[in-house]
Formats: sequence, C-alpha cells, structure tokens
Amino acid sequence: MANIKLPDGQNLDMPDEIAKDDEMLRNALAPYVPDIRNAKLNRSTSAGVMTVNVVKQAGTKGAAEPSQANFEGWAIVEMMGHQREIGFVTTQAFGQAVMFRIDTPELPEREYVLERPEYASGRLVPVGSKVQRAGVAPRSRLVSPGALYAINPCTEETARNFLDRAADRPLIVVEFPKGHALSEAPHPDDEEAFGDYADGGEEEIDEGRFA
Repeated sequence: MANIKLPDGQNLDMPDEIAKDDEMLRNALAPYVPDIRNAKLNRSTSAGVMTVNVVKQAGTKGAAEPSQANFEGWAIVEMMGHQREIGFVTTQAFGQAVMFRIDTPELPEREYVLERPEYASGRLVPVGSKVQRAGVAPRSRLVSPGALYAINPCTEETARNFLDRAADRPLIVVEFPKGHALSEAPHPDDEEAFGDYADGGEEEIDEGRFA
C-alpha cells in the first residue's frame, strides 16, 4: 500500500496500482482535495513503500473567476409579466448580484401632426390633426437578469421614437384638419374605420428594425 500525504495533513493509504497512476490517483483524491487537478504529485519510495505528497500549486486557491460580459447601450427591454422598459441600459454589480439599470430619458412636451388615428377622451382623432403630448420626467429602474425575457439593442433614435409612441401620456387636440371633427370611436372590429390599425393590439417589436 502507498501512503498519500494530503495538503491539510491527512494521510491516506492507497493501493500501489492507483498511487502510481496520476489520473487514477486524482480521481480517487477528488473527494478530499477539491482542486486536485491543479495539485502536484511528488512520489518517493523508501523501504519499498511509496509515498505521494500532494502539493497545492501556488495561486490556485481563490483563483479569479472568468470576467463577465457587460451590456451597455440603448435597448427595448422586455420582461416577464408583459412589462417593457425603453432606455439606456448598463450592467451594475452589487456584491455577487448583477443587475441591469435602465435609464429612461425625459420626454419633453411637444406638438406634432398625427400620422395615424389615435384616441383622445374616448374618441378617435383623425390623421392630420395637430396634437400635444404632455412631458414625462426621466426615471431609472434596476432589473434582475431573472426577470428579463429579452434585451433588444437599438439606436438612440429608435429607442426615443418607440418610447414616444409607447409612453402613456394624455393626448390634447390642438387643431383638426379641415373638414374633420372629433368623432365617436368606432368599434375595434370596424376594419373600414381603422384600416391598418384594426387589430387594436399592442404594437409588436420588429426585430429587423434593430439589426
């Protein structure tokens, strides 16, 4: 039998067939020495007895973990529970925990002309109407990776345009196009009234726009 001297001072007896083979010995010592794959095996023989000294390699304990990739950039972030955030995303570490910070920019008050029908006070405002949107203050949100469904990278322009359409802000009619007035909202199934917007559902993200 061979005598195995472990780094913590323990002594084990192993059959010579195992002790003389590096791979077999490392497999046998794995339960006793977690980093056995990086240890040196120094063998010596005295009075016909083999002795194997297991020596830890310097620097193997507490070795640095592989660095993680960090995401930084504008994105449309989809989360579990059909939630969505739009803004500039960065990766932040708090001890062992890693979070994604989403900074949503300020939306200033502005006037613009509608390019598609939209609702105002429960009525449908026609295309060509001049409307006003209230401003929205900037905000930040920290999200854990486990809450994420997808991060869709995009340009700043795409993010701001999408945010402007997605933000829940009161619509104020400033001026109607000539010959039009505020009308009762048609039923969502009225395809003639809604045209391309008859589905009435939430706008889907076209991944091709972010390529």
